Amino acid sequence: MLYNTKGEPVTHKDMAGKYYMIYFGFTYCPDVCPVSLMKMAKVINNVRASKEYNYFDLDAIFVSVDPDRDSNARIDEYT
Repeated sequence: MLYNTKGEPVTHKDMAGKYYMIYFGFTYCPDVCPVSLMKMAKVINNVRASKEYNYFDLDAIFVSVDPDRDSNARIDEYT
């Protein structure tokens, strides 16, 4: 089961009607994760600025692979 940073469960129903870029990482990642997330943010911003955004709603999801150290508050701050 996936949970958002508020502790609420996230299911396929929550994702209906959009396209998503999903990134699996961890907040203590020193270099690859921050660079990759910046690239994802740039892509999403470019899509949102385009006229195609009306037909192609895109958002990002960050999934932690280190739940023992990645608290909800840390993930919120990191993303």
